[in-house]
Amino acid sequence: MEKKHIENKVRVKGQTPCSDTAETLPEKKVFINNQNKAMFLCPACEKSRSLNVPGYRNVGEVIRITYRCACGSAYDLLLERRRFFRKDVNLPGVYYILGADKVKGSMTVKNLSRAGLRLELKGEKHLKIGDKLLIGFCLDNNSKTVVKKKVVVRNMFGTHIGAEFCAGKAGSTSDKDSDSAIRSYIMLR
Repeated sequence: MEKKHIENKVRVKGQTPCSDTAETLPEKKVFINNQNKAMFLCPACEKSRSLNVPGYRNVGEVIRITYRCACGSAYDLLLERRRFFRKDVNLPGVYYILGADKVKGSMTVKNLSRAGLRLELKGEKHLKIGDKLLIGFCLDNNSKTVVKKKVVVRNMFGTHIGAEFCAGKAGSTSDKDSDSAIRSYIMLR
């Protein structure tokens, strides 16, 4: 890892996160991929740099670091290890509880990744971990793409649900279209 560009704030004692000459910019999240690399994009000069970060390989928690760009800007980051980037959104939609007779409700998708989503139910419904839902919502992209996917509930926090996308039927056009739309949408960050 290139220490001159990354400082772990926990290890830097007696110093401010950024030097007096560096411009301080807002804190952002950076994700470590499976190759132990993280992509840093400087908001000041807009140059990107991929750095190898093997020292954070087995980190199970968020690490706060300071990244110093060659342009002189420094900014705080939250370094996370996730399989896929998670995009914060606010997309209204509907859900149907599979296997239940005509049980449906309104929801809002709060964040979205290639593997799943976090949604907020409108009103408390009697769901449990492992329940399967059919969800539908529109992306807020130019074409207002409709996404319809089956999901399984993985965790619950009151009306907030963490769900993982279920693999669709092999060759299902609608499932492939939704997956492709989600991938493209997330890449637009």
